[in-house]
Amino acid sequence: HNWIFDGRHWSSTSSMSRVPERSASAVALSIVTREGKPVYLKSFEPKDEIKYHFIIHAALDYFDEKQAQEKSSYLGNIAYIEDYRLYGYIANSGIKIILCTDDGKPIGSGDRKAFFDGVQQAYIDYAANPFVRENTAIVSKTFDARIERLTQQVYGAKS
Repeated sequence: HNWIFDGRHWSSTSSMSRVPERSASAVALSIVTREGKPVYLKSFEPKDEIKYHFIIHAALDYFDEKQAQEKSSYLGNIAYIEDYRLYGYIANSGIKIILCTDDGKPIGSGDRKAFFDGVQQAYIDYAANPFVRENTAIVSKTFDARIERLTQQVYGAKS
């Protein structure tokens, strides 16, 4: 692999030179508080959960820069790290949602926006529970099932 730095991102020339034939798959999703504390990490490939945790954490560095450029909650592609695309969304409440996909053919931005809207609504519904403490880890089978359903609908992810 040869690596190219475009001033903002490192990219592998081997991943740039080939055209993906299959659609991208979601590999991980994270929700981070406005203070930068991760409260949810869902890996759709459990064997690499730690790897995705680090990739998503690295993507947080790009949030502020991308947020300054965008006028909407949906930030689009915020980074390429290794062979993964990272997409961002920031809610009015300040929570950040980061989606990590593999290097397959990206789905349309409209579908991705709808996915992020669904994740945000799931988070709102979860946080509205009076027994849930703010800024604590999300531990809910119902929330997990909702995220898996959304991901399956949009990405056909295996979970």
